[in-house]
Amino acid sequence: MVLTGRQKATILLSLLGTEVSSEILKFLPEDLSDAITSGMNNLPAPSPELISSVLEEFSGFMTLPSAQSASAKHNSSSATEQPVKTSVQETQRSPYDILFYSQPRKIAAALSAERPWVVAFVLSILPEVQRKEALSYMIERKNELEKMVKSLKSTPIKEHIKENTVKILSGRLERLSLS
Repeated sequence: MVLTGRQKATILLSLLGTEVSSEILKFLPEDLSDAITSGMNNLPAPSPELISSVLEEFSGFMTLPSAQSASAKHNSSSATEQPVKTSVQETQRSPYDILFYSQPRKIAAALSAERPWVVAFVLSILPEVQRKEALSYMIERKNELEKMVKSLKSTPIKEHIKENTVKILSGRLERLSLS
């Protein structure tokens, strides 16, 4: 089934919840905002496949490159460099370990080019102490982001979004550590 942009926006905003959606809709022209709101009120339950399709397309609009594509790009650009020797004891860290053990300053830097709702979602994943410190590096957007974090609602697909977001962000944080 081919969806229009308005239908995709309606599905995405309905998944984000009323409060977050209303914050996002404030940035749209009034006629478009009204059309999407009307569509949200009359939206039949979309299939899991349709939701997945919309979310995959949405993730393509995130500034962060996927961890896999960035890793492949890094490996191809360093083909002429000397191979890096790694210790046998060195283990692969999980994306969550990378995120939760990164300095809040680096997390703020990795999120600096992201849209506010993406930053708010990532901040909602972090432990409170780490979230507050990361927010302290985002002075210009701090109040807006704090409101958005508080207004985030739990949705059936939150875990799927969370997994993908953590993978992408952990790849970004690893690249920041290498540079």
